[in-house]
Amino acid sequence: MDIAFALSGDTFGLEDEAEIYRWRLMRCLKSLLMVEHLTKWRSSLTLEEMGNLGEAVGAIGVIFSLVYLGLQISQQNKIAKAQFGHTLTQRLYDRYFQTSKDGEYAAFMSLDWNSDELSLVEVWRIQMALLTYFVDLFDVYDKVQSGLVDRSHLDTRMRTLKLGVMKTKHARHVWNSWKLNRTQQFVEWFEMEIYGGEFMTPEMSEEELRRMRELNVRR
Repeated sequence: MDIAFALSGDTFGLEDEAEIYRWRLMRCLKSLLMVEHLTKWRSSLTLEEMGNLGEAVGAIGVIFSLVYLGLQISQQNKIAKAQFGHTLTQRLYDRYFQTSKDGEYAAFMSLDWNSDELSLVEVWRIQMALLTYFVDLFDVYDKVQSGLVDRSHLDTRMRTLKLGVMKTKHARHVWNSWKLNRTQQFVEWFEMEIYGGEFMTPEMSEEELRRMRELNVRR
């Protein structure tokens, strides 16, 4: 403590000059004793003890640095998760917006996808639409499994697929082909969610096989 500060400190309302002088003198003596004590303690330390003290201070600094780094990483993970979630939400928004503004696309989406009277072009478009659903679903599932996005994004898509589109024969054909690109764990989970675990490989008539060949689905 600075001696000059001790001599000029607050007198806490003392009015008598002698009392003020004695109070300041006591503060000064206390300051001198404190400085002397610290000086003796520092001079009594050996080089080894000073080195140990420095290492302890350094270790404490490392601990605080690691805690700060952990907080920074946690914050970055939250930001990345929010960005991924926004991207997935934007996909759905674009799909719905496209349907609302494009009359021709809305008419296509309102078709009976299980009808036997669909043209070759309509069947092809349906299969391509189903592929976009699968690609989107695969991506969301993987991100949920990695902890990058909330599971609500996956649940939203599964509720849409459970409305009936996956029960159509075209959806069954597309899934039967694309399931080969996924792990057995995903296949079992998906078929349990959509088909109650009882997915049957769709059978195709001669006419359907001929139409499929005309579509050139291997392109």
